[in-house]
Amino acid sequence: MDSTKKVNWKKTIKVPNKKHITGDLDNTAPISQILDELPYKNKEAFKFFGRNLRQRWSLMKHSLLPNYPLNTFNDDWDGQLLSNYFEPLRYKSVPPQVITCIHNIGKKDPVVEYMQEKLEWNRKLLIHAYTASAYKYEQRLETLNEDVISCPKAIVSMAELLNNDPEPFFDANYNWYYAGFGNLQLILLFDRQYLMYSEFSILYLKDFNKKEVKITSNEPVASFECGKDCNILEVVHSIESIPIVAVRTRNIIFILKIKTGNEFEFEKITVLETEKPFVSISFDSFHKKVLYATLIDSNMYLINVETLLAKIILLKANTNKPLNNWNIVLSTKRDYYVNVSGNAIHVYDKRTNALEHAYNNIKSIVDETCCNPITVARQFDSSNYLYFGTNHHLFLLDLRFVKQYQLQATQRWTHGMEFPPVYINKCNFERNKDLLCLSSQWCEDMCVISDNKKGEFLSSDNSITIPYRPPSILSVLQEARSHLSCDDIYNPLDSRLSTAITGTLLIEQANSYDILMLNSLGDITHHTLYPEHMNSIVEDDSVRQLQDWSKSYKTSERIFEVSTMINIADVWKKLVKIPEDAQLVTDVEDEQFNIDEIKETFEKEEIDVELKEVWLEGMETTDE
Repeated sequence: MDSTKKVNWKKTIKVPNKKHITGDLDNTAPISQILDELPYKNKEAFKFFGRNLRQRWSLMKHSLLPNYPLNTFNDDWDGQLLSNYFEPLRYKSVPPQVITCIHNIGKKDPVVEYMQEKLEWNRKLLIHAYTASAYKYEQRLETLNEDVISCPKAIVSMAELLNNDPEPFFDANYNWYYAGFGNLQLILLFDRQYLMYSEFSILYLKDFNKKEVKITSNEPVASFECGKDCNILEVVHSIESIPIVAVRTRNIIFILKIKTGNEFEFEKITVLETEKPFVSISFDSFHKKVLYATLIDSNMYLINVETLLAKIILLKANTNKPLNNWNIVLSTKRDYYVNVSGNAIHVYDKRTNALEHAYNNIKSIVDETCCNPITVARQFDSSNYLYFGTNHHLFLLDLRFVKQYQLQATQRWTHGMEFPPVYINKCNFERNKDLLCLSSQWCEDMCVISDNKKGEFLSSDNSITIPYRPPSILSVLQEARSHLSCDDIYNPLDSRLSTAITGTLLIEQANSYDILMLNSLGDITHHTLYPEHMNSIVEDDSVRQLQDWSKSYKTSERIFEVSTMINIADVWKKLVKIPEDAQLVTDVEDEQFNIDEIKETFEKEEIDVELKEVWLEGMETTDE
């Protein structure tokens, strides 16, 4: 190579003039016309539009990703939205209060304990797999004969670990075994309200004052024990002349009857037990004596609770693996029922149990490709619409023309919750609206959403209500600690108040709405939603109530053990010993202000006269 070759470093480089991507666009034309002409007039602008429109992979938290609702616009839409297109909910919430007495002290959260066992098993499996890969154990296998193989001990330990999987059907970041209708139900018996809820393996029925939102007695009206290690995962009921209750555990379903007489009593009608776990149960809202029970392998038991006859139906599954295959069957109509699974919604004919329609178009109406499995679904009160939620959105599915047309989602909300929602409740709200309460499994991670009853697409002339997040019980604990209460280090409330949620209720009152939330240890918290204009007259005594409730929370005494010792030799050498003859001042007199001097200052108008009463209020009382 010729090293003497010269390079002209001062040679000018011509840079083409960049055009503005909106230079050739008619911004007064309708949106449809702009989109039709965009690829031909300005390719750069069309690519920019496509990059923003297409789905994306995101590593952000779901609660931090903004999205827009599903809308429909006319061809002559000019791109303008109303100033109140996104409007806040005109309601506020009183900080929550606990309405139950504290008990089950010292017991572990069954929802979290179940997941911790699986996490610990996954951790051990990961260590074994990493060790086997690092030391190349698979290359050290020796076949001695057809019956004997020589291998490292670590491979045997790994095989034993794989055989001892605590839950082969479960591996998720939330406990979907507790999903569905939850463990908290409001039941009406002889014109009286009762709360029906579970604690571990026991089902309780307690008298409830709906107006005052208060459990009238700690003693249950009736109770039912499912047995040892049979934690209740879901409770549903059907109101007939004889109320029927279905209780779901992992492998057993109890069908009970509430006997009415001098005292209420849960009477066991029958028990359904399988080897594979149940994942959901629900009563048919139209044929009230029909109970649907789905299994992890997409089989469904259709049970007549009157004749006690059952039929097994194999549902259409979008997955061949039963791992995390949560699904539920819902029905409020005469001629069809709906099966909702993690990635699809199927509609079946009740007479033939044949598949009518399938809706698996969820990925096309979301902006994130790596998430949005369905975690909750509910159809209310003979409604033609189905609400279903993912870990990022809440959707409304139109079922009015299920026989003639394809299923279509008409509305979408970004709920902003940090974890997948598992419970949803609804009640009437204002005029021609519904109020929805969406809740996840973790401590009061919930939101409240307002929806119109039409269930149609939003247009440019309509507005959408932003989901509202009520305050948490943990915020009440922080406020109490700022007042130097609820701070007992030997009996901390943090873990107790952070217990997983297993059921929710939304109750309509005269001028307000009440939200009840049940945790897995039996504590029920109460939120009150009230109109904004009543903010000045609503009293908040949540801190005082939490103080009174926490007084009975006493955990077992623990022996403190020294886990580690820190070498403080360097600090010890720098400490200075107080001389023995040093005099310590212990009685310091509280110096009082001179009242005459203060009066003289105000008379000379050196300080605002309006502050005189504040300065002299306590002093004049003391002098008298």
